[in-house]
Order: sequence, then C-alpha cells, then structure tokens
Amino acid sequence: MYSPLEEGEIVLPPGSRFRVKGVLPSGGGLTIIQLIELPSPAWIINLCPDADVDMLGGANSEAQAAAQVAAKKAAEEKVAAAKAAESAAAVVDHPLMGLWKPARKSEWWIGKIPYGSHKERAEHPDTWMRIEKDGSGRWSTMSKSKAFGPLTWKMYYHWYGDLQVDLGPGPSWEGTYCSKQMKFTERGTNEFHLYSDGVLKRYAHKLAETTYWYRASR
Repeated sequence: MYSPLEEGEIVLPPGSRFRVKGVLPSGGGLTIIQLIELPSPAWIINLCPDADVDMLGGANSEAQAAAQVAAKKAAEEKVAAAKAAESAAAVVDHPLMGLWKPARKSEWWIGKIPYGSHKERAEHPDTWMRIEKDGSGRWSTMSKSKAFGPLTWKMYYHWYGDLQVDLGPGPSWEGTYCSKQMKFTERGTNEFHLYSDGVLKRYAHKLAETTYWYRASR
C-alpha cells in the first residue's frame, strides 16, 4: 500500500525473525502490530542500521544485545570445553606408560646393518625403555664389545635416545625418535603395536629394526 507519509516502509528480506511485542486493534479492520527483531542465522541485512534504542521498540538494540550474549556464552563454553579436555588429558595415562624390558629376545632384528640379529642387546641386563604418561620417553640398549670384521662392536655398544609416542587408545601407535651412538645422532619414525599377551613390538623404519618388550612396571 502506498502512503505519501514518510513512514520508513521497507520490504522484509528473507530470513528475518521477529517477536510480537504488542497488538493494537484500531478499528475498521486495522490492527497495529509492534515487533521486536531477533537475531537470525539467515540474516542478510540489518533492517535498521542507524536506529537508536527507542526506534522499532528497541528492535535493533535488543537483537544486538541477544547476539552478544549468545556469542559470549559460546566463547565461554568453548573455553570450558578446552579446559575440560586439558584436564582429562592430564589425568589419563598413556596406555604404554611404564618401564619396559626386552621380550622375545631371539626375535630382535635389524635389517639394514650387516649383523642382522639384535639378540645381544636384548640379552643385556641394562637394556630398557621407559614411556611417560604423555607419550614421551627414553630408551637405552647395550651390547658386548667384540670384533666385527674390520669394524668393532664397540661402535654399536651403546645405543640410546629419546622417543615420542602419539596419543590414542591403541593397540597401534606411531611415533618418532632421536637416537645417539657415540657422536652420531639419528632421527626417524617408529611404529608400536601392543599384542593381547602384553608384548609390545617397536619397529624403527630407518634401519628396519624390530624389538619386543614387556612391561616390567608402571
């Protein structure tokens, strides 16, 4: 309906939401309905960008206030969820946490160095691996020093380093390591698999090394 008066008439865009604030029957079939504009996820235009608090019954200001409250609540819930997840992670131990000692010693093997069998390291009483509750860890393997062709086992006598096991319920995990032999440093990736009998297999890709462990203690 056309009106010569400056009534600020507009066409409502799709996705607009309103709440009825008041209804005034004015007679002659005319009813005046006062609405408050509400925030909408499908809001494509602000119907009254320059409105002050009193215009449209406070529609713009109430909608903005409601949107701010909703955004603040969402932000608070996000922070609370992050803190809850952090707290949960702090109290849940890694499934591989503990001190590990060699198992299945005759099956210790390294494929990319000529001597193959790693049994001597498995049989040494000072060989161990420890994994902490956050998946970080260390290991140390020892073997007897003996002649090996033009070289000597002393070169490989003490192999040790740091490792990190990815988080997760298992029974398989991936991880990384940084090892040391004499003055050499080596970095690579690990695969871990925990068998139903409690034996843990560790496979280091770089040297095709396979070792087996049992949990001696937590």
